[in-house]
Amino acid sequence: MDKPWLKRHTKALDRIMDEELAQWHFDPTKKVTEYIVVGNIKSAVGPEWDRIVRFAYDMDLTIEKSSIFDFTRSEDEDEDIEIIHNTDIIELMGYDKSSASQFKTYSDIYPDLFYPILREFDLDGPTGSIIHQKPGWVCPWHYDMFNFYVRKYRVSDPKLVRRYLIFMEDWIWGHYFLVGNSVVHQWRAGDVITWPYRMRHVSANVGLTPKLTLQVTGVCREDSAVLTRSASLAGCPASPDPADGDESPSR
Repeated sequence: MDKPWLKRHTKALDRIMDEELAQWHFDPTKKVTEYIVVGNIKSAVGPEWDRIVRFAYDMDLTIEKSSIFDFTRSEDEDEDIEIIHNTDIIELMGYDKSSASQFKTYSDIYPDLFYPILREFDLDGPTGSIIHQKPGWVCPWHYDMFNFYVRKYRVSDPKLVRRYLIFMEDWIWGHYFLVGNSVVHQWRAGDVITWPYRMRHVSANVGLTPKLTLQVTGVCREDSAVLTRSASLAGCPASPDPADGDESPSR
């Protein structure tokens, strides 16, 4: 049934579906696991883990807050996430600088801090970033474009780039991550997940404490069957297991 009164509320979603319908099912009733559980990295990192977590907590004192709305269209080419291209319509849906904010820093700024993490990943050109989200902050539905990474490391195809998300603290109420149709929660500190290229995802903190995550980005080596040097982590799968069931990262 046509609902013209609804159109002004669904402009962003309608545009996304028109442009990407051939790439994903866009069926909210489909019960599938659309992310890949990689393993847990905490024990492999060892005592350095606590130092990295403490740094992440203190980022609200040491790192300048940023937002997707800080970028202009002239800078789009350098940005990793698709949502930068659609900030105008995203803003119409209700997001603003205060809600779409984060504290974020990178491994090229703090190489010694990231080294205990990056050394575990058997990747070409590994880079990292830490994201600190305050309660009430979200990163709206988007996919990663890897524009900057592809250009910097001269990667022939962005599909070769893999991004891994590491949860830095045990899950607590109000901290959520959505990949496709799959809600990720009840994770343990050090759990690692990934997802297919161009899979849309959301990070949200609607809890009462900071949400801390660390991203690792790189290219899987063709001559390596394993993702990391740690025996606790799995290999580099090409696609998620479509089976239904528990969607929490394995312990």
